[in-house]
Amino acid sequence: IQLFHHLTKCCSGTTVMVQVPRDYSTIEAAVQHAKASNGMIQVIRVAAGKYVLPKPLVIDFTQSIKITGQGQGKTKIVGVVVVQKARDIELNNLTLTSGSKGGCGLRVENGGSAIVTGCEVKCCRGCGVEVREKSFLSMHNSYVHHNGWSGVIVIGDGTEATFTNLESNHNERCGIEAKDGAVVNIQ
Repeated sequence: IQLFHHLTKCCSGTTVMVQVPRDYSTIEAAVQHAKASNGMIQVIRVAAGKYVLPKPLVIDFTQSIKITGQGQGKTKIVGVVVVQKARDIELNNLTLTSGSKGGCGLRVENGGSAIVTGCEVKCCRGCGVEVREKSFLSMHNSYVHHNGWSGVIVIGDGTEATFTNLESNHNERCGIEAKDGAVVNIQ
């Protein structure tokens, strides 16, 4: 909701969108150009297909951005997506998996906040989603399954996660785990 209000107010009502692979050949290039645009690029639309990240994709800038795919199982990101310090980063209609390198599919840390809607996080060698270090995650209508440890782990005092219509199953250890003072709201 916060991101929607931001997008509708910015740029005189015009939302600036770029597309992968039409405008940028990789997700990493689109994210870097969005960072350099200082808020001019607000939406990155990723076409159906499999996108392998050579290293973690770090989203660490101050403006909000929405990265949206074509749907679970259609737009697949293989690698780790990391939201650091960034506020109201929105991920929609994607499948995230860490692949053979291990780790989690999505990590929110260092005071970052992410809004995840209609995503699937699966087959990660570690946990599917990790939230730590006074960060915030809001996850809606998503599916977290078949991960090597916990589906979602929330760690640390001042760290918070809210889940609405989340399905978390077939994870090696547990579906959702909160540790060390973290707060989890389940609806």
